[in-house]
Amino acid sequence: MTYWLWMSAGGVALAATIIHGIWGRKIYLGNINAAEMEGLTKSLSAVSWDAFSVQLLVSALTLFYVANNPDAALVAVPIIIMSFLGAAVFIGLYVTGHKNLISLPGAYLLLIIGGLGWAAL
Repeated sequence: MTYWLWMSAGGVALAATIIHGIWGRKIYLGNINAAEMEGLTKSLSAVSWDAFSVQLLVSALTLFYVANNPDAALVAVPIIIMSFLGAAVFIGLYVTGHKNLISLPGAYLLLIIGGLGWAAL
């Protein structure tokens, strides 16, 4: 059972990587490039977007590794904690007035990744 929990967590993280890193990036960078901001601000914004895509990919690969190497389960603990903390950022920003975040999948996906990983532990 834990194998499938780890694989599911990894699958959700991989799907999030693809959605965030390809589809989301196109939408996000379109909005950023259309906005009136300094070039450096646009560049840093793109870097932060892509860094999160990399984080999701590393999470997926780590979770897949743990699924196939159960003795390494502790390696996934930082991924689980990071997922819950990332969801907490979304929730915290929502509570403090950024109401448009409720329609974005970030918090939900991070909670699912963290929850599946926690259940697998």
